[in-house]
Amino acid sequence: MLHYVLAVLLTMFGGTAAAGCPGLGFKDDELHMSARQLVTPKVAEVRAGGTVLLGHCDALPGKGNISFDPTLSIYYIADRKRMDLEFATVGNCDTVLLVRTPSGRWFFDDDNGPQRNAKLRLSHPPEGRYEIWVGSEGGFACQTSLKLQTFRATVRLAQNAP
Repeated sequence: MLHYVLAVLLTMFGGTAAAGCPGLGFKDDELHMSARQLVTPKVAEVRAGGTVLLGHCDALPGKGNISFDPTLSIYYIADRKRMDLEFATVGNCDTVLLVRTPSGRWFFDDDNGPQRNAKLRLSHPPEGRYEIWVGSEGGFACQTSLKLQTFRATVRLAQNAP
């Protein structure tokens, strides 16, 4: 009983910022997608937004509202070499993206896509489970599309110094 009361008090008075932040649990289901399959974009209709305020999650990048559970979980199969993996929202609302990689690194984007859409491109992504949160700015939930696609990695040539 004492543990329950303590947990309630910590939640009410902000004893730990991580208590209401994502990443503490995983969705049980995941899609298996390969680099080869994602050359043709795959699109999912999703609801952007949620009750978690990213600005209150000290260990995570970004701002906006997301849900506690990931919007989508994928197990990425790196069956083609030198590919980039892109996550993008396509819709009419101001969206944000938060992605957790198999190594536990977090990536965030707000407005890198056209209009007020979010877009993240990871170079040479490792094989494994990716957790994806589609959030919104300003606390408003909205319907949007989440697009996943792979692209041939861009090779940058080193230039000779003068």
